[in-house]
Amino acid sequence: MVFSQWLDSTAAHDVKSRRWALAAVLVASAPALHTIATWDLDGRLTSQGYAVRHYSVVVTLIELLVVWLAVRAGLSVKSAILALPKSVIFLLGIWLSFALIALFSRPDGLANAAIILMRYMVHGLFLAALIHLAATSSDFKLHRWLSILTLGAVAYVALLAIFCIMIPDPANFPWVKRLP
Repeated sequence: MVFSQWLDSTAAHDVKSRRWALAAVLVASAPALHTIATWDLDGRLTSQGYAVRHYSVVVTLIELLVVWLAVRAGLSVKSAILALPKSVIFLLGIWLSFALIALFSRPDGLANAAIILMRYMVHGLFLAALIHLAATSSDFKLHRWLSILTLGAVAYVALLAIFCIMIPDPANFPWVKRLP
């Protein structure tokens, strides 16, 4: 069955609950998936590996997937922004202004700054998506959400332990820079 068909295969309230549950599993699995994507036992990264680590590509893709789930569940970014208090919208405008000034003030780092700015914007959309999915789900329970996050944290810590055990030369490994 195709992914979108699975999401839409039952009654509307079940679909919203499925989206929320899927978002919870995605959020919980993000650290473990990032660890796997940045796994390097020798401590030497390729340029692609560095980009995946530095820009948190896996985590950003998971956040975008959660945003997509929320949009399918009726999230309107424009409506969400307009629903904020005027003072918060004003502060977001100031933040965006300073971000754009910083972005264009150093043309030598424009690409890096643009990617980081887009990542911050994705983080904001991700937060709005989680709030929307939780608010529209008929099955959201905080203890279930925390249980799923705990399982994700346990998987992450287990992967880190396996990684640390597998390092061939722990004395010369660049731990601070290369720990997934």
